Amino acid sequence: MRAIPGVRDAGLASSMPPDDFGSSNDNFDLVDRPAAPGAPEPNGPWPAADADYFAALGVPLLEGRLFTPADTGASPVAVVSRSWARRYYPGESPLGKAMIRGGCTECPPTVVVGVVGDVRYSGVAGPLDALYSPVAEGWPRALYLYVRTAATPGDLVPALRDALASVDASVPLDDVATMEQRLHASVAQPRQWAALLGGFAAAALGLAAVGVFGMLSYMVGTRRREIGVRMALGAEQRSITRMVVGSGLAHALAGALLGLAAALAGTRALTAVLFDVNPGDPATLALATAALLLVALAACWIPARRAARIVPLEAIRHE
Repeated sequence: MRAIPGVRDAGLASSMPPDDFGSSNDNFDLVDRPAAPGAPEPNGPWPAADADYFAALGVPLLEGRLFTPADTGASPVAVVSRSWARRYYPGESPLGKAMIRGGCTECPPTVVVGVVGDVRYSGVAGPLDALYSPVAEGWPRALYLYVRTAATPGDLVPALRDALASVDASVPLDDVATMEQRLHASVAQPRQWAALLGGFAAAALGLAAVGVFGMLSYMVGTRRREIGVRMALGAEQRSITRMVVGSGLAHALAGALLGLAAALAGTRALTAVLFDVNPGDPATLALATAALLLVALAACWIPARRAARIVPLEAIRHE
């Protein structure tokens, strides 16, 4: 593949991130830390890959080594992700650790020879644990070709088809997609939920603004005589405006505090549609509260200005 202009790296793997969802999962039992009797063994994504796969995806080697042509299965080896290493061997190196794969106690134990960066195989919000075995150990029935390019990916498809045909004409090259396209498709459903929730939130914010406006307009109407008397006794327009706006913002602030309490109580329901975002993030909650108060301030302003323009004599005579 390197002979094709524009191709930087090309590798093979049996799984396609970020949405593999268990097609390559396998269980394992650590030799030095076996599962308790009767307890299920841990499991996780365990795709087959060659050494060039990690370069094609830009996944760094953090410790140990990648696969070599000598890794053919007589002495099974595995490369693990950084999150896997931190989960099962916190504070120590996993290199040289052995495990029994797939419950096969008669098979030679699989030994960890390297640690690489994290790749998601269970959705963009899924765990980052992963293990890899060499493609040469089993030659999976289906493999994906990963190509890292310096050119527009679509321009290289004909050249890639020709290169594959020169090796084996029966090998198809279908379902061609960039990682950007796959990531876009992976978050399609969460994006729809986010858009739906955003629409409801915008509608709720609009209703809140209308409610604040209506409440203050009614208050100004019912207190018209009082406001006229205040102004006749020397109250300035600024103080009347501040009084009306303060009353509206006090109600809005009380509603915002109740909303914050409800939001903190309901954050678990939002976790499934969020990616790398804490539902209880203080900055996000503060920004939402500030936006609500700004909308409330805008809704208060028109009734407040209307109250400040009341003519005292007319208000008293009208009453």
